[in-house]
Amino acid sequence: MYYNRFKFCPVCGTKYKTNDFDTEAVLFQCKKCNFSFYQNMVPTNSTIIPKSDEPLTVLLTQRNMDPHKGKFDLPGGFFKFGEEIEKGVLRELEEELVFKPKLAKLFGIEINDYNYKGDDFKHTTIYYITEPISRLPEIADKKENSGAVFFGLENLEKEHDKFAFEADYRILQKYRAALS
Repeated sequence: MYYNRFKFCPVCGTKYKTNDFDTEAVLFQCKKCNFSFYQNMVPTNSTIIPKSDEPLTVLLTQRNMDPHKGKFDLPGGFFKFGEEIEKGVLRELEEELVFKPKLAKLFGIEINDYNYKGDDFKHTTIYYITEPISRLPEIADKKENSGAVFFGLENLEKEHDKFAFEADYRILQKYRAALS
């Protein structure tokens, strides 16, 4: 977490002391001006996109940036501040992939660890399932993703180390179990 790098209150400038941070509540509380800063989880979204006629085959994108450059994840990303959930999911898909999917249903929520520039964050990732697709979509944002593949979930355990995020791996285990 990055709270341990705080040196001064961002509101009044009072020097930060170790006891100004409540580790249980994950809260910085300035003793002088009462400014409160919670280190909350960041909401993100990812999408399970099954292949037509092969529900145990899903689309994965290959990351082209850190963290975990070169590894695979489910397409998705960060919500904008105040963005409606389904609109954010669709916006992320349109930004990453050149197609407009139809969301089928909310599938699950997982907590994800995310290390960015040396700081550890927790994300609350909301997972949706789209209607199946028959071919790989084009990658819209080559800065974020270098490619897309269809991945057979029968290989999930064998290919565990190729996943960028444990939360994606866990949700795909649940998805596979739900189809069995």
